[in-house]
Amino acid sequence: MTATDWYQLLCKDREGFIAARNAHFAEDEAPRIKIQQVRLQDLDLSGMDLSNMDFTQTEFYNCNLEGTNLSDCLLRMCRFRGSNLRRANLSLSNMARGEAIGCDFTGADLTGASLLLQKMYNSDMTGTKLNNADLSAIEAAEVPFTGITAERTFWHKADLRNCDFSGAHMHRNVLRLSALSGAMLAGVNLDESDMSYTVLHDTNLEGASLVEADLSNSFFQDTNMRNANLTRAKLETVDFEQVDLNGATLLGVLTDHIETAEDRRQHAEVREAAMEKFELLQLKQNGGNPEDEADTPAPLTQFMQGQPVATEGEDPGEAQ
Repeated sequence: MTATDWYQLLCKDREGFIAARNAHFAEDEAPRIKIQQVRLQDLDLSGMDLSNMDFTQTEFYNCNLEGTNLSDCLLRMCRFRGSNLRRANLSLSNMARGEAIGCDFTGADLTGASLLLQKMYNSDMTGTKLNNADLSAIEAAEVPFTGITAERTFWHKADLRNCDFSGAHMHRNVLRLSALSGAMLAGVNLDESDMSYTVLHDTNLEGASLVEADLSNSFFQDTNMRNANLTRAKLETVDFEQVDLNGATLLGVLTDHIETAEDRRQHAEVREAAMEKFELLQLKQNGGNPEDEADTPAPLTQFMQGQPVATEGEDPGEAQ
C-alpha cells in the first residue's frame, strides 16, 4: 500500500486500518508505515495502536489521541493543535522541531522521547513521564509541569519561564543554561542536577532538595531558597546577595566565595566603625578642636603621606 492509501484508510475506515496494519506488521522486518506531510483533522484516533509509524511533517488538528499508542514513531516537525493526548504513549518517539499548541498531554508517557527544539504553547504537561527524555532548547514558557516524573531528563538551554513544577520529581536533570525565571520549584527533588549557568530570577525553590546539585555561575535575583537542602552543592562564582537562604542547609557546599546581603551589611558596619575611629583619632591629636584639623595635620596623616612625625618634646624640624 502507498502512503496515500494508508492516509485514506486511517481517515475513513478505522477498523479497516487496524486490520491492514496488523497484517502489515505480521511480516518479519516490516518497514514503517508512512503517512507524511498531510493534515489529520477532527479524527477520533483514541486508543489505537499507531506505534512504529512515520508521521513526519504531519499536522494533527483537533484530533482525539487519548490513550493512543504512538511509541517509537517519527513525529519530527509535526504540528499538534488543539489535540487531546491524555495518557498517550509517546515513549521513544522523535518529536523534534515540532509544535504543540493548546494540547493536553496530561498523564502521557514520553519516556526516552526527543522534544528537541519543540515549541509548546498553552499546553498542559501535568503528570507526564519524562524519564530520559530530551527537551533541550524547548520553548515551553508558562506550561504546567506539575507532578511530572523526570529522572535523567535533559532541559539544556530550555525556556521554562514561569512554569509550575509543583510535586515534580527531577532527580539528576540537566538544566544547564536554561531560563527558569519565575518558575515554581518549591519542594522539588533536584538532587545531583546540573543547573550551572541557569537564570533563576524570582524563582521559588523553597524547601527544594538540591543535594550535590551544580549551581555554579547561575544568576540569582529575588530567589526564594528558604529551607532548601544544599548539602554538598557546588556553588562556585555565585552572588547570593538577593537570595533568601533562611533555614537553608549548606553543609559541605563547594564554593570559592559566596557573598550574601548579610555579609555586605557586616562589611559596611566594619568600614563605618573604622572611619569613626579614624575621625576620633584626628580630633584627639588636634586637641579635640575640629577647627585645628586644617591647620595642624594629625601625625597619622603625616605618616600616611610619608612625612616625619615629631615625638613629644621634639622640634618638628629636628625630626628631619
